[in-house]
Amino acid sequence: MKTYTKIAAVLLVAVMFMTFVAPVANAKPGDIPPGQLKKLTGIPPGQLKKIGFLDVDDTVEWARLAIDRMYARGIFTGYPGDIFKPKNNVTHLEAIIMSLRVMGWEEEAKKIKIDDYIKKINLSWNDAYYYVALAVEKGLIKPEELKGFNPNTPAKRYEVARYIVRALDMESEAKKHMKKKLSFKDASAIPKDAVGYVYVMLDLELMKGDNNNKFKPNEPISRAEMAVMLNRLDGSLEPEEENQFVGTIYKIDIDDLTITLENSSGRKTYDILKKAPVYVNGKYRGLEELKTGDKVELVLDSDKYVVFIQLLEKTERKTTTTKGLVVDVNPTKKAVTLFTYGKYQEGLVGTLKVSKIEGRHYELETEKGRYVLVGDETDDLEDYVGEVIVVFGEISRGMSIYMRGPLIEVEKFYPVTSKYTTTFYIDSDTKITVDDKRAGLLNIKAGDYAQVKAQDELAVEIKVETTEEPKNAIITARGLVAEVNERKRTISLVTYIKTDEESYVGTLKENNIEGIHYELETEQGIFVLKGNIKGIEDYIGEKIVVKGELKDEVSIFMRGYFLDVDDYYLLRTRDFVTFDVDDSTLITVDGVKLKLSGIEAGDYAVVHADEDNFAVEIKVNSCEKRIKDWERERKTIRDGKLEGKVISISFGKEWQLTIQNDDEKFTLVIDKDVEIEGLKSLRHIKKGMELEFEIKDGKIIEIEVDD
Repeated sequence: MKTYTKIAAVLLVAVMFMTFVAPVANAKPGDIPPGQLKKLTGIPPGQLKKIGFLDVDDTVEWARLAIDRMYARGIFTGYPGDIFKPKNNVTHLEAIIMSLRVMGWEEEAKKIKIDDYIKKINLSWNDAYYYVALAVEKGLIKPEELKGFNPNTPAKRYEVARYIVRALDMESEAKKHMKKKLSFKDASAIPKDAVGYVYVMLDLELMKGDNNNKFKPNEPISRAEMAVMLNRLDGSLEPEEENQFVGTIYKIDIDDLTITLENSSGRKTYDILKKAPVYVNGKYRGLEELKTGDKVELVLDSDKYVVFIQLLEKTERKTTTTKGLVVDVNPTKKAVTLFTYGKYQEGLVGTLKVSKIEGRHYELETEKGRYVLVGDETDDLEDYVGEVIVVFGEISRGMSIYMRGPLIEVEKFYPVTSKYTTTFYIDSDTKITVDDKRAGLLNIKAGDYAQVKAQDELAVEIKVETTEEPKNAIITARGLVAEVNERKRTISLVTYIKTDEESYVGTLKENNIEGIHYELETEQGIFVLKGNIKGIEDYIGEKIVVKGELKDEVSIFMRGYFLDVDDYYLLRTRDFVTFDVDDSTLITVDGVKLKLSGIEAGDYAVVHADEDNFAVEIKVNSCEKRIKDWERERKTIRDGKLEGKVISISFGKEWQLTIQNDDEKFTLVIDKDVEIEGLKSLRHIKKGMELEFEIKDGKIIEIEVDD
């Protein structure tokens, strides 16, 4: 095979896919070639866009490596918007211009004279006439070849062969073989004056026939096919020192995205750009398939980041089998991590939490349920709150006093760290089964037991055994009704409320009427919140549980009773204990037999259920009855007499008076027709005065000075 320079080859492939656009000053931002865009913005093109073309994926798997490699080498720039158009055909004009440029004649095109017969050619781009004229002068196009020349039609395979051979200055080599008998079934379809060009391309191994031993000389060549051809050409040459390196992997770090390469020049570490394509055996793969000792080719961008990796030669892999509890599944990295310390087969994997509901205790939140941790070993858990841990111990058949999950008597626990774990990576060839059924990575859950057969860190086969989800063996549960679902026929309790007094369920609202304040909208009505409400604004619009006491005081906002808050909790479904209900469930509300629809959120319930969470009996003390009982007790304040010392008086939209007595402080609305004794007018009421009041419907209708 005739040799030729690396520079010529690079020039050839660089121009083969150049997109001709208007000058930068007239171009849209998306039309600016990457090289010019860097000059304008100062930002390297590799940082402006995703690595590779957006329309190159597994639908062109056969050409994907070639396209990605040519892109990384800076040989392909594609079309605006990171588009390659792999199925488009190469035109005659593109092929001719590329051939002229590879010879270094582009500057001459600006000075050449355009003959009249060339002006008759229909070219949409003015500068194209200069290139065509130059091609005729240099002999790349024979005058007779211009007859019927259509520059924008696709170039046929034999025509592309001719342009490339001429561009590589191998015309004489082609003429020597014009009478060569080629072995293709359709060899007779190759024009006689093109046989030599095809022969040279075959000899260079830049072109091949199809699986049926046909060359198809008169068919156009697609951009994807051209990519494969040019990748073969580029791969037959020595690597360039500037952006292309070949060597053995000394070290690779998938998390930090670094690779250390060792070759005759020494040892050097490179940063890998995220999403850089990796090819193994010609297939698009991931970094996890590369190992120490592998021989690879790296391609770097202008900022010295690795943007393409190709495995050239594998080092020998070790095959191992590992068993353990699954502690992490990472779909992004395509990895699964096992707890491999000891020979434990049954354990719990989850995040350690601290709960202060009804007493401080530790809980383990897992993908398969929540557990309350008890026992002497829990004394050492403090340092691991918020972290993922593995817990071993015996699960109790009963429920915890907190009713937040089954009890587990902790025997041992371990933090999930690299000291106790092993991580394996998967690819499309990894066989995964879950309970003997074919599955994918997302079917594996933390807490499952797995056996992994791997070559080094790459999993060849993963067999998973799932664990049963815990059953809530609840016999009797007490708590505040959080939700009643008549369609699903379920009732849910929050069981950290232990009594049927002073607890309410509703949606937190903010109200600006007569000043900003917070309200709880419940099924029993609206309550105005005061007291311990620090930070409550973070839950506006959320359902919350409020522990507090209704006050014997009329709200200044006239939106409902005051609720003096002791504490509040965000109402979360994970805090629910849910029971199934059917027509056989015995339901009583305030001693009256009713259906599920008779229960409201905020009621207090005692549920007797079996181990399958089916409610056999539900006894309810309604919140509505509790409020009515309270209203009856405070009737003397709504309609009666009151006395106390004046704290303040205001005359806004509503006249309001605040007083203090031995019991507590009250803010009351003054009726417009109020009667006054011992004072000329309301304006004479001063702070500190002792007054007696007559109240009706929560309003002051009579004021008398207390002698």
